[in-house]
Amino acid sequence: HHHQSNVAKITASIGRQLGLSQERCFDLNIGSLVHDIGKIAVPSQILNKTGRLLPAELSVIKLHSEYGREMFKHLSLPLPIADIIGQHHERMDGSGYPNNLKSNSICLEARIIAVAYTYGAMSGDRPYRHAPGKKAISTLIDRRVTQYGPCVVDAFVEVLEDDTEIQQL
Repeated sequence: HHHQSNVAKITASIGRQLGLSQERCFDLNIGSLVHDIGKIAVPSQILNKTGRLLPAELSVIKLHSEYGREMFKHLSLPLPIADIIGQHHERMDGSGYPNNLKSNSICLEARIIAVAYTYGAMSGDRPYRHAPGKKAISTLIDRRVTQYGPCVVDAFVEVLEDDTEIQQL
């Protein structure tokens, strides 16, 4: 899936910018490739719907991170894959889902994926809206403390300034 590979490229770059070890960047890459795996349990008519989602449809989509976490929670892996999948929609101020986690309760990998996912989602067209373009960057910067984490957003902005491949995603 094109979106997943873009998110993986962005997360790898953010991880390197943050100085994460090669092993942790590898784990981050794996997490970014499967972060939305829970969407296989969401009906395609909801995922592909054009126009605004109804509140009940949005509630079903929001379950995908929990579905994905459940798929991986019993696997014995050297990386916190279940946490990465389950937390990628959590936000620093507790406004995210599914568990309204705050701040450092959210693993760093999930916070990195949240930034990459948000940028990827906002910089590309969706079935229900056209891409807002450069607004994606200003949204991340505006919400760097409340939702995404300053160090992650700052690293992403530095990556974006230097990496022409990511600029073109």
